[in-house]
Amino acid sequence: MSSRPEPSPAPLGDATVLLTGATEGIGRATAVRLAPRVRALLVHGPQDPPVVEPLVSQLRELAGDGARV
Repeated sequence: MSSRPEPSPAPLGDATVLLTGATEGIGRATAVRLAPRVRALLVHGPQDPPVVEPLVSQLRELAGDGARV
C-alpha cells in the first residue's frame, strides 16, 4: 500500500455523462467520482425516492456551482 495521496482526477470539461445503475455499488462510486468533474451528470436507477433523493443531494453537493445533476 502506498503512502502517497491519491492525485485529484482531471476535470472532463463540458462533458455530459449518463450513468446507469448509479444508486449502488460501482455505479454509485462512479457517480461520486464524476460529479465534480463534469458539466452535467445524469443518473439512472430505480424510481425509489428514498434511494435516489439522498444520492442526488450528495452529487449536487459534490458537483458545486455550475454543474447539473
